[in-house]
Amino acid sequence: MKNVLVIMSTNCFYGAEQVLFEYLKNNNGHRFFIYTSDVIKNAIDSISDIEGVTVVSSSAMRMRSIRRKPMISLFYILRNLFAIHKLVKRNHIDVIYGNNTVDMVYVMLYRYFFRCSIGTICHIHDIIQRSMYHKMLRRFGKYIDAFITPSLAGKNSFIDDIDSSDNIHVVYNGCSILRQRNVRRLEENKAHNKKKMLLFVGLISELKRVDLFIKIVEKLNKDYPDQYQGVVVGGMSANDSDYISAFESSLKDSEIRYLGYIKHEQLRSEIFPQVDALVLTSNRDTLPTVILEAMASNVLVCARTVDGVPEMIQDGINGVLWDYDASVDMIANIVHVTLHDEGKVTALKENALKTIKEKFNPEKKKNLVNALIDGIST
Repeated sequence: MKNVLVIMSTNCFYGAEQVLFEYLKNNNGHRFFIYTSDVIKNAIDSISDIEGVTVVSSSAMRMRSIRRKPMISLFYILRNLFAIHKLVKRNHIDVIYGNNTVDMVYVMLYRYFFRCSIGTICHIHDIIQRSMYHKMLRRFGKYIDAFITPSLAGKNSFIDDIDSSDNIHVVYNGCSILRQRNVRRLEENKAHNKKKMLLFVGLISELKRVDLFIKIVEKLNKDYPDQYQGVVVGGMSANDSDYISAFESSLKDSEIRYLGYIKHEQLRSEIFPQVDALVLTSNRDTLPTVILEAMASNVLVCARTVDGVPEMIQDGINGVLWDYDASVDMIANIVHVTLHDEGKVTALKENALKTIKEKFNPEKKKNLVNALIDGIST
């Protein structure tokens, strides 16, 4: 058993943080310490209730833009490196584990400047695009014992930056099956509601393309009047003010209900059981956690063919896919035809549950990551 320090620099609790939470639950393979920001206190309080997990939070670990405020960002990076060093010494840490892309900066620099003998793992949940990260990987990648990525698409996005592709391990995220329970519909006129409810979940940003989701719902209601209701769940990006303004304007006189940010547990237990399909419209997505959660919650997934999505969804087998550049007209037709074939929808959802059990089992993911930690010489 090793002592593992997880670096989690973030201002919000989204997919990467949620899959870490799932991994830590009922995990007695190692002792875990988490160093994270103070702004996600409610989320990390629930993590600290897990046996064997100790959480240390600091305002210094809030994410700051190095492009807009380079000197301030560098100051906090240095401050956090010294804080990490204290945690390493105090808790006899064997392995430092970066939970997401930005965290690899701390893992690489700590090993380079402070302790070259410590074990290192970087879990990269993103498709690497920014040149800064490619340069970091090429310069300091040799100081990482193992990279973990949740999809082949993620691996391929930085495989050319690493000396040996064998150091990049594709470990699919896991998701527990949600047992269904009876819940009331979101519509006010519940008793007579026959609208198909389509759900978008994600940060309100240009990357996630909620605007495309809204166009799909509008097209469906144009062709099939008053038959569809769109539901949008997600916080608003702090960096896309123009996009946010356009989104808020589009909500007027539309068949879209915006529920804002909803806690993970409430999303799965109260929202998912009420909708007919999850619709994913992202421009980029390594392995969307929300798709796994929908599949595990017996919700049909209709998604754009992007990055790691085809590793999760087989069109016509366990969900619905459309080409990345498909028109809104084509997407709307695919969604409508599918949702009005009850037998097909039932079969797709049953196969999705099988996929979760066989390919995205949380126990399988836990064992693979623990084995990687075990295999690192310290």
